[in-house]
Amino acid sequence: MAILQRQQPPSMPSEIHSEPPLVVEVDSILGCIKSFPKGTSCGKDGLRAQHILDALCGDGSAVATDLLTTITAVVNLWLGGRCPSSLSGFVASAPLTPLLKPDNGIRPIAVGTI
Repeated sequence: MAILQRQQPPSMPSEIHSEPPLVVEVDSILGCIKSFPKGTSCGKDGLRAQHILDALCGDGSAVATDLLTTITAVVNLWLGGRCPSSLSGFVASAPLTPLLKPDNGIRPIAVGTI
């Protein structure tokens, strides 16, 4: 019987950058989320932009400010170059689906996540 090892979650780096990182505001993040066309399909994880909009504007909107602030903090973490390298495969990658072209070539289609 195999024993699964518990891995520690990634931690925030302690190094301080000499220049301030690129920072986006909450309003910009909300605008980007609202810019997805209605009916935009989901990625492999099943999360759609509409799910986030529903959480921000629906019956559960009591947590909307905290959710939007947290999403903004994560985006700023990535933009500031402080994303742990162990997460790079999740942040900057997408699975490829090969589609056959009429000339028998292959067209790779990348499907990312929200």
